[in-house]
Amino acid sequence: MFLAMDRHEGNLFFQLINKLYGQSSVIITSNRGSEDWGELLGDPVVTTAILDKIIHRSEVINLKVIAIE
Repeated sequence: MFLAMDRHEGNLFFQLINKLYGQSSVIITSNRGSEDWGELLGDPVVTTAILDKIIHRSEVINLKVIAIE
């Protein structure tokens, strides 16, 4: 999600995730936290549905960069 999606694109992304749900493995990387996805996908309701599908049977790995000086 380098660029924010409009509502139509967010709905298409939901349809993709919904189609793959339970049928295939999906790896998603993001430099944004899930709390920011509503803004990026253009619709908080669709975003919640997408995150529910993604997180339901998943392993979330949160990597943080630590600056070494």
